[in-house]
Amino acid sequence: MAHYKLIIAYDGTAYHGFQRQANKTSVQLVLEIALRQLGWQGRAVLPSGRTDSGVHALGQVISFNLDWKHGDGDGGEDVHSRPRASSGVERKKVEPRLLAAMRPDL
Repeated sequence: MAHYKLIIAYDGTAYHGFQRQANKTSVQLVLEIALRQLGWQGRAVLPSGRTDSGVHALGQVISFNLDWKHGDGDGGEDVHSRPRASSGVERKKVEPRLLAAMRPDL
């Protein structure tokens, strides 16, 4: 299982902040739904911070563990080259910018 860093940008107008909330659409919820399409079975992604309702982000960092084979292992990948991985997120106004495999202790 690998540990990943994902940098995202989003228009927060349609969201009730980053953190998952009962009966409300959040950035975290949208990301976790997209990751589950790739086989992610985690409980929650780990954000570098949270935003309030309606707040936008240009370079928010999240991390998660996933057993997923991709790229050439160079440590960074343009996620737009992986349409299956990013298509579920982009429809919800969350743009994945960079995906990189990281050491598990980071």
